[in-house]
Amino acid sequence: MAPSGRSVPPLAAPTTTASQADLAVPAGFALAGADGLPSTPDDVARILADSLMRDMSDVVDDAWSVRGFVNLRLTNSALWSAVAGLGERSGLAAATQSGDVGSAVRGRVLIDAGSPNMGKILHVGHMRSYIFGAALEGLHRLAGANAVDVVSHEGDFGTPMGITLAQLGPAPVLRKPGSEDRDALGAVSQAYADGKRRLDAGDAAFGEAVQATTLRLQHALVARARLAELDTSERALLTVYDEVCGVSRRVIDSLMSTRLGLGSERRPESSYAAMLPDLVEKLKQVEGAREEDGGGWGIETSGFAAPFLFSKANGGYLYATTDVAALATRLAASPRYSRMVYVTDGSQAQHFAQLFAVSSKASQVLGGSVEGLELRHASFGMVRASPGSGKLSSRAGVQFEFQLEALLDAAEKAATASLQSGDDPRRLAVAALKYYDLLRPRGYVLDFDDMVKSTGKTAVYVLYARARALSLLAKAEREPVKLFDGAAPALDGPSRQLALALLGMPAAVRSAASACAPHTLAGALHNLAGEFHTWYSAVRVVGSPR
Repeated sequence: MAPSGRSVPPLAAPTTTASQADLAVPAGFALAGADGLPSTPDDVARILADSLMRDMSDVVDDAWSVRGFVNLRLTNSALWSAVAGLGERSGLAAATQSGDVGSAVRGRVLIDAGSPNMGKILHVGHMRSYIFGAALEGLHRLAGANAVDVVSHEGDFGTPMGITLAQLGPAPVLRKPGSEDRDALGAVSQAYADGKRRLDAGDAAFGEAVQATTLRLQHALVARARLAELDTSERALLTVYDEVCGVSRRVIDSLMSTRLGLGSERRPESSYAAMLPDLVEKLKQVEGAREEDGGGWGIETSGFAAPFLFSKANGGYLYATTDVAALATRLAASPRYSRMVYVTDGSQAQHFAQLFAVSSKASQVLGGSVEGLELRHASFGMVRASPGSGKLSSRAGVQFEFQLEALLDAAEKAATASLQSGDDPRRLAVAALKYYDLLRPRGYVLDFDDMVKSTGKTAVYVLYARARALSLLAKAEREPVKLFDGAAPALDGPSRQLALALLGMPAAVRSAASACAPHTLAGALHNLAGEFHTWYSAVRVVGSPR
């Protein structure tokens, strides 16, 4: 126990050779000057090292101080006992949850991830939010969250949909005889691209049509959500809208759920339609709300030059409007959320910073306070077609090979070429994509050959360690070997380094969950796999010729 309630920082394992310390604790810095202890970290660390050698000789084989750190080398039996604990059923979860990770992580957590726009041909960039969201879900569960809800805030309510519907016209034929959903979605996506080009070219008449179509769509969705009567034109518009959304969602399911094993609960923008008229009127009463010169309404937020716009001049709703509505709905949830994580690319950083700022000012409007709630934007970088290229955009006509379906096919082809017979190329391709993606949060240029290499920071390298481990476990079941029974074996050299790498995993999980940084755990897994491969090459397997 640290004096005066001070906490000792977590253990670290910075060394890589067995001749050095197993662990290093920066305790001298944390405890200097506390309750009669010396004021210099070096002197404190020296006292602590002597105390550990005297009072904990069953655990500590050697202890010495270095520049305020207490370096420890554990006894063989203590190290083996700790590894054996991880080997028990739920051992990793128990060890992870025994450490401090913060109340926000341990409560009820919401992860907003995926969230594609309807009418888009999905590309590799859309995959990132789903992958990061799934990783964060697993991390929070392993770290001991009481509950984790993963939702997809699908875009189906704004100007992009208005452009698509205006370009398609009142009675489009999306599905030709014999065509598939992906063909229909291709036609819808092309309609948007064509409409966007018309706007960019200055087609004023089409611009007015887009504004009118978007407003009519939003009013019709509000009316339908409130069970109000719709006129003939509204019903016709919603018929096309529903078909576009239906096609989009079926394609999303076929790629994300069926092929990638990723998914979340759908909560599209339109699901908040019924509450939007009243919400906008309430937001106008928030401190800092004002009508803009060109019409529309926004809220001034400290530190930002532009206001947080929540209503258009024509009364239409914005992306920000439905985000506030979603937040209000989530604040009303019972039991309360302790943490909400929004997973998008980094280009939306300012939007979420303003959303979080507004949420603090508008607690009465939102129907619940954000006090005690951690709001976090977990961002990631872009996937690029080539070095220096811009953001992939399916609406602008992304290259075919970067459309998600084509990318999955190409990844499977690359995996097939690199695998031995009997392996499943589809499973490996999915694992390779996910791991490659997680390990590069700042973005990357796609390289299929690099993705499926058997060496380096790839899923193949990590999975090969797993395959070797499973082979040893299968042999242990056939041979009269009890993994953790009897006296502790000598843990030196590669064996000791592997044991230490294993013991570092609970802290790696806690750190990744706390920081919403799954890439750090992906890196830790690569390091663990490396230690395993080194150990495997150095030891003799019982019953094998080598």
